[in-house]
Parts: sequence; C-alpha cells; structure tokens
Amino acid sequence: MSALPALELEQGHPLAQAQLELDRFTITRTTNTGSVFTHAEECLDRLTQAMSNPAPPALGNLLGEAWERLFITTPNALTEFAAWRLRERGSKILTRELLRQEYQQDGKPLRQIAEDYSLPRKYVVQRARELGIPVYRGKRPHIFDDEWLRDQYVNRARSADDIGQELGTKGDVVRRRLDHLGVPRRLFGVHSWPIMNRKLDSSVPVDIRKVTEGNLHGWLRLRRFQILMVFPTLTTAATYLKVRPSALTGQFNRLEVDLGAELFHRSVRHAAQHPTRRGASLLRDMNDLQVQDLMREALGPKFEPMPSRAEIESAEAAADGMDAQLTYLDSDLPALTHFHIPPTIAPLLKHLLECAGQETYAVHIQNRTGMSRATIQNQLERFAEAGWLTARNEPREERPHGGRCRIYYSLTAPARQIPILEERLHVEQHRLAVRSR
Repeated sequence: MSALPALELEQGHPLAQAQLELDRFTITRTTNTGSVFTHAEECLDRLTQAMSNPAPPALGNLLGEAWERLFITTPNALTEFAAWRLRERGSKILTRELLRQEYQQDGKPLRQIAEDYSLPRKYVVQRARELGIPVYRGKRPHIFDDEWLRDQYVNRARSADDIGQELGTKGDVVRRRLDHLGVPRRLFGVHSWPIMNRKLDSSVPVDIRKVTEGNLHGWLRLRRFQILMVFPTLTTAATYLKVRPSALTGQFNRLEVDLGAELFHRSVRHAAQHPTRRGASLLRDMNDLQVQDLMREALGPKFEPMPSRAEIESAEAAADGMDAQLTYLDSDLPALTHFHIPPTIAPLLKHLLECAGQETYAVHIQNRTGMSRATIQNQLERFAEAGWLTARNEPREERPHGGRCRIYYSLTAPARQIPILEERLHVEQHRLAVRSR
C-alpha cells in the first residue's frame, strides 16, 4: 500500500490493519525468510477473510493492477514470495501417500499430476525426490514379484517372452530382471519354449517321455504314428492326414531314432505295414487315458482325429485292389473290430472260420471250397505270415500207410476273436463270382 496512490479508507479498515501489521514486523539480516513469508501469509489470509464482501470498485481496480504488475509485467513473474507460497501449497497437496498411490501404484505420469493440481512439473519432480520416491525420465521399470518370476521361469519352464506378455512388458525386460536375480538363462529361441522344457511325471511310460521331453514335435509324431498303424500303407495314411508321404517318412524315422528301435514293418505287396514288438508296446502306452490327455493338451487344435471305419476300408480297398494286403494280427495288440477282406480269400477264410476249433490241411480245403491247390497254398502262406494261422507238420506216426507229410493249419487266438459276419463273406464271394464272368 505504501507504493500505491492514497486511498480514502475508513478508520480500522481491514486493509489498513493488514498494512499496519506488516509495517510493524521487524526484518534484519538474520531474519529467516520463511518466518517473514509465514507472517505475511497469515496477514493476507486474515485480510481475505475480512474482505469477503465485494470491495469498493476503486479498491478492486487498484488491487487488480498491483497483481498484474506482480505476476505478469515484472521480469520475474514468480517472485520469491510467490515461489514460497507455491512450495507451501504443494507440500500440503503432494504428500508421500498421494504420490505413492497416483505415481507408483496407478502409474499416472508426474506431468499429469502437475496438471491436475495446477502445479509446475518441475516442482512436482522436486517434491517426489524430497520424499524419496524414485523418478524415471523415460518409461518406468516394471515391478516384479521376484519369487513368482523365478518359479515361472525355472520350475514351470516358461519363456521370457511368454512371461513378459502376461505382465504387459517386453521379454528383454524380463531377461534383464532374471540376470539381476542371478537366474541362469536357458538357450535363446525355440529351446526356451515351455514344451521343450516340460518334465513329465514318472508315472508316464518311459518311451513317451523319451519322445516328448526336450522335443518340439514329439507329441505330433506319436499321434501320427498312432494313426499310421490303422492304415495299410504309409501313402494311404498320408492321404488321410493331407501331408506328403516323404514328410511322414521323415517324422517316423526321427521317432525311431529317438527311441533307438524299429517301430513298424514297412508295407510290401500283399503285406500291410504292422508294428514291431516295440511299436506295439508304444501303441499300448499311447492308449493310456493319462497319455491321451497329455497329448490333447500339448497338441491343442493340432490334435488329429482317428479315421472312421469307412475311411479305413476305403484306404484298404484302394491300397492293392483285388490283392489287398491282410491286416497283421498280434496277440499283444487289442482285438480288431474291422478289416478288409479281399474277395480272393473270402472262400478260404470262410472255411477256416467254420473249422475254427479244428485243424485243416490243403486237400481238405480244396475238397470243401473247390479252389485250386496252388491258390490255396499261396493264401495259406499269406495267412500264416500275417499272424492268422499256425502251421504244424504231421508226425511220421500219424501218416496213413507212410504217405506224404501233411501241414495242419489252425486259426490263432487273435484271428478267432475277430467278429466276421457271414453276410460279409457272402458279399465278397459274390464279387469274386461276378469278376470271374
């Protein structure tokens, strides 16, 4: 007021009282600036409260001009007193709890906090540092739960990229944190994928674990081997799977290398492919419910269904036409529910089934079926090689009048378990008769 033109104020006016109180305040070289500003702030607060009613127009205009000179037209708009008032106001607003909640937990930028509370960003940064809250120039680092991170990477064998995707950060950020924790890094790339590092329980068969642990496509090879063994040839299986036969050959070769054993006999003319003892054991392991669940989980949408009976019969009919190969029988494998019956062997098979509990021989078959001796002999050898018949040489003491040695044949146990309908055999015999015309 001392620097302003004279004002006509009534005695005891709040403005005059505030000026008088300020004039009485003694300031020396040793006076603390903060105490002066605090005293002035108290006087201004009392003045503001006392002049809550509208001031005279002349006084209002005069005060407006004074504030304009103080904050706009002066070279240093933010005077020392104004800066002090700003710090006092900011210290009351920006508490440690507020910054921890909004900046650290909610992730709000300091720039945004400064705009929300009408404070300079520089002061907000300074206030955060005063309270011991770390301030980051760029994107703030991700806060990790170190125990959880270690469990996910080491015990659950998840990749850094997979963990980062779940946490909303980059894989490199996860890898740097693992390095900070001293966790040994796995090989980069496909070797860090969960399926490559998953360990199966000891209750899972050994051969299944050998093929799948540390192996990217082990489950896929197992499933395709399971499908392969219901088809007569690799080509028909490849047609069903819609892949190249060479691709299947490579997969099954790798499967045999992983297990160190041959898993199936390749198909040749008049002989379908069929599993070896080791292959049959692997198939039994794959039929286990636990293994099937693990396979479905690992393959997901790539889990290929087993073919239907119609698809298998179509493949068998197309594999070798009239001379279609016999399905190989093995007592260690589950009993077959269906198979292809080439028309040429239908009469012989019908006779064998009629004598299922007895032994028969070539002359007896010829008399009953009317087939030629050479055809009978060839077909009996095919049945025996495919595991349908057992052969026994007639002992010398059983030969009448010392005649030639007969070979007795009888159906094996797996062959006797196959449900073969009489109508099916009749249809095949009819087809053969039609073709012979």
